[in-house]
Amino acid sequence: MTPKALAVGRRRSPEPKLLLPLLALLSLQVVALLNLLPAPLGLGARRPALEGISSATLAVVLAWGLLNALLLLAALRCCHDRARSSAIPWLAWGEAVTLNGRPARLTALSEVGAELQLAEPLHDLETASLELVSSDGQRWPLQLECRQGLRLGGRWGDLSELQRDELHRRLYRRPGQWPVRRAPAEPLALLALLLRLLRPRGRDSWFRRSLMPVIPVGVSAPAHPSRTPPGP
Repeated sequence: MTPKALAVGRRRSPEPKLLLPLLALLSLQVVALLNLLPAPLGLGARRPALEGISSATLAVVLAWGLLNALLLLAALRCCHDRARSSAIPWLAWGEAVTLNGRPARLTALSEVGAELQLAEPLHDLETASLELVSSDGQRWPLQLECRQGLRLGGRWGDLSELQRDELHRRLYRRPGQWPVRRAPAEPLALLALLLRLLRPRGRDSWFRRSLMPVIPVGVSAPAHPSRTPPGP
C-alpha cells in the first residue's frame, strides 16, 4: 500500500532535494526570458544571434518560456504542504440532508466530521448535540464546533461500529464514486492555474479546506464525455 494522505507530524517545509532543482531551472528560465527581451527591459542589447529571428518567432519563444516558468512555479508551490491540524482528507459533498428535522445540504464530509449549509436560519440551535439524517434515512450524531451564518461545522459524536463502517463505505468504498474529470480548454486551465498561484495559502480550517471531488450518495455518475451511445 502507498500513503494517500499526509502523515501526522510530517514537516511542512519543502524537501531541499525537490526544491533546489526547481529553483535552479526557474532561474535559468528567467535569465533566458530576459535575454529575449528588448534592451530597455532585458539584460542588454539583443544578441547578434537573434537579429535574424522574426518578431513572430520571438513572440512564440517568449510565450513558451512564460508557460514553462508558470509550470515551474506551480511545481514549486506543490512542494509546500498546506498547514492543517489533521492528516485525514475531506471530500467535497453535495447531499440533501436534514439537521434536527430542518432541511440542509451536506457540503463536506470526512471521517472526523462534516460541514453543512442550512436552508434557513435555525435560531433554536442552543445545544451542541445535533442529529443529521442522510438522504437514505440513516441517522448520525454530530457535535457542533463552528458556525458562520448558515454554515455549520461539527465532529461526529459517539458512532457505533456499524455507523463507523458505513461512514468508511460512503467515503471510500462506493463503486463509481470517483468522477472522471477533464481539464478545460488550455486558456481556461492556464487562467485557473494562475489564480491558484496568486491566491494565498491559508491554514486548512472550517469552510476553508482542500476538498477531494467525489460523487455523493444518491447522485448518479455522469456518462463519460468521450462515450457515445451505440447506433441503431
